[in-house]
Amino acid sequence: MSAPVSRPAILVLGGTGTVGSRIVRQLSSSSSASRSNYTILVASRNRSRGTSGPSDLGQQHSGDRTQHVLFDWHNTDTWSNPFSTDSSSFPVAVSAVYLIAPPSLDAESLMIKFIDFARERGGVRRFVLQSASSIEAGGPAMGKVHAYLRELGQRSLVEWAVLRPTWFQRTCFFSLLFFPPLCLLLVR
Repeated sequence: MSAPVSRPAILVLGGTGTVGSRIVRQLSSSSSASRSNYTILVASRNRSRGTSGPSDLGQQHSGDRTQHVLFDWHNTDTWSNPFSTDSSSFPVAVSAVYLIAPPSLDAESLMIKFIDFARERGGVRRFVLQSASSIEAGGPAMGKVHAYLRELGQRSLVEWAVLRPTWFQRTCFFSLLFFPPLCLLLVR
């Protein structure tokens, strides 16, 4: 018997948070993601928040293309969960990551390490970073991650985008009016 074929997946870090859950909801209902047969991996450090039950590689919800994955920025043992297909009868291959910063003073360090991990372990080439309008590339926090993605992109190692909404835009940014361009950044 041959091994199951992997489906492409989009990993949304912080997928049960305010912005992450909206991204997941929009991707789940997106015709672009649907046509491409994408699975949306909802990564969260809290198994109970927004999930249907405890599971490391999560459950695929019937009629839905979302799958919950245990992921904690501060526990590197969980970083491989989105890329592990051993414990899932529904193997996926992560092709894009939506990066939402962890609540941490060393967020940029963790994120850069994870970007390298995702590239090496999962072969991920597409990253979308949620930053802020006040943070320039090379600046503090997300600015360092922005600069790192730009550097990798200039060397043709990744495809990347950085979203820099203002505090006001963040409230309405993920409405249907703004979602189609974002979806195109994540879905080929």
